Amino acid sequence: MVTKGWCENCQFQNRNGVLYCSQCGEKLQNGEELQNKPQPPRLVMVLAYAVVLAWLLFVGAWLFFYASGFSVLQNIGIGFFSFAVMLILEGVILMPWAMRQPP
Repeated sequence: MVTKGWCENCQFQNRNGVLYCSQCGEKLQNGEELQNKPQPPRLVMVLAYAVVLAWLLFVGAWLFFYASGFSVLQNIGIGFFSFAVMLILEGVILMPWAMRQPP
């Protein structure tokens, strides 16, 4: 695996993960191994983005409709609590996929 990105043709050090030498254009051996990072399935990413969007909508609705009935510290507490719930949901969605990935 090319970890340093050295070109065997011209001995130029390239960025990690490039497929071709930026100096001479020679194809680097095993450079593609650094490019192939596993991506979560589309459904997992859609759910993760939906949770963040739902949290933002909740905070916006809370501030617009209900925040005036509570003190500043109570509103901050509700914001922190809702953020913690959002992080827990993100963990529940993303951790099963992440634990199946090789180190």
